Amino acid sequence: MKRIGISQEWLSRDKREARQAAADAVVRREACRPDGRRDARLQTALVYLDAWYAGEALKLTTLTEHHVHEELEASRARLAASTGEAPRYWH
Repeated sequence: MKRIGISQEWLSRDKREARQAAADAVVRREACRPDGRRDARLQTALVYLDAWYAGEALKLTTLTEHHVHEELEASRARLAASTGEAPRYWH
């Protein structure tokens, strides 16, 4: 029996759309402010979005790591069962 792994890549489309929406909102709201303040606020919003998405990516990566660890343990148990040996941990 062959095993097929499925993975899901992080989709950056949401990130691009959120960045664009934040940038558009800032531009509309602060169109009459001096350029320096407007740019600083825009950059702050973009950095916030980057930090938020990094945190979400970390959560997904941690969850994926947990699932991979479970798969490893299940594979080790299947291997031990097929060879008739007690489960061992190979590091």
